[in-house]
Amino acid sequence: MSKFKKFFTGKSKDKRSSSIAGTEASADVKAVLGGRARRGSESSISTSKLFMFCFLVEAAAVVVIVIVVVAVVAVVVAVVAVVVVVVVVLLVVVVVAVVAVVVVTRRMSKRAQAAMNEKIDTAPTLPSRAGRRRGAFKSFILD
Repeated sequence: MSKFKKFFTGKSKDKRSSSIAGTEASADVKAVLGGRARRGSESSISTSKLFMFCFLVEAAAVVVIVIVVVAVVAVVVAVVAVVVVVVVVLLVVVVVAVVAVVVVTRRMSKRAQAAMNEKIDTAPTLPSRAGRRRGAFKSFILD
């Protein structure tokens, strides 16, 4: 027990001390123990405050991570939506262009077929070039 007293008081006491010195030593021990107990409760309070702070920091980090993930997902969704809209618009433009070409081609072929079926007697015909020189063709146009 005296070793504990020496440890807590930090002084070496004589075993043959008077009863007053013993009372002082026990008072010193009580003061030291009380101070340590007080410091222990303070450290547990500061530990709980530190734990609460760490918990709040972790919660804030989770919130920030969730916000970043939501923002990234929103950006990705927006980019994908823009890409999808662009692809759909391009597909619509291509389909409209193909349909327009098909309609124009079909219309031209119908007109050409109708023109082939009609007989026009008054239309001039160009002379065939077989066996003729260029001058014959020029004279035909200049006439």
